[in-house]
Amino acid sequence: DERRPAGAHACRPVRGAGPVSPGAVSPAALAELLAEATGGTVVAPADDPERPLRELGLDSGGWVSFLALVTARCGHEWDDGTPPEALVSLASLSRFLTDGSDD
Repeated sequence: DERRPAGAHACRPVRGAGPVSPGAVSPAALAELLAEATGGTVVAPADDPERPLRELGLDSGGWVSFLALVTARCGHEWDDGTPPEALVSLASLSRFLTDGSDD
């Protein structure tokens, strides 16, 4: 269970050049953003970060809200080069955002 001080936000990157620090975009941090983006209607199980997001009932509106929130909080800009495999689960998304890998 990751506890943050009041006012702290999930996925707050360290400013500067280079990749976002791995702790900033952990699956747990992304799960917080997912719950926030969907108003708590989609909650990822903490014990299964590899679970496909489609199985959680994330609809297209939720996807857009989630990806926009990841952009706002993590500073990642999505483009056509984002491999679909990176968007399968919170774990694959975390790997992609921290090191560009989706495996």
